[in-house]
Amino acid sequence: MVVTTNFGKELKEMIESEKYKEEFIYNADETGLFWRSLPRKTLASGIDKSASGTKLSKERITLLVCANATGNHRLPLFVIEKSKKPRAFKNVKTMPVIYTY
Repeated sequence: MVVTTNFGKELKEMIESEKYKEEFIYNADETGLFWRSLPRKTLASGIDKSASGTKLSKERITLLVCANATGNHRLPLFVIEKSKKPRAFKNVKTMPVIYTY
């Protein structure tokens, strides 16, 4: 496997030489969302730690976001979770996302 240190430069050259339009160049990224977790720090408070005797929630969903370089085409949010019917979406009938488990 060859790793390049000039990836950005090579990508830019390829885009220019192949004449790719920005609306056809997409970027996707995965991120985790701890949807039940309270923030550890806030700007309004000087407290840096969570309240004593509490555990941080580990309930997490994974999100995949994707859009083209111009931002005028955003794919639906892709949500990945562990269970088929998670409690977080208990009373939700429809979602503007793609969901899988």
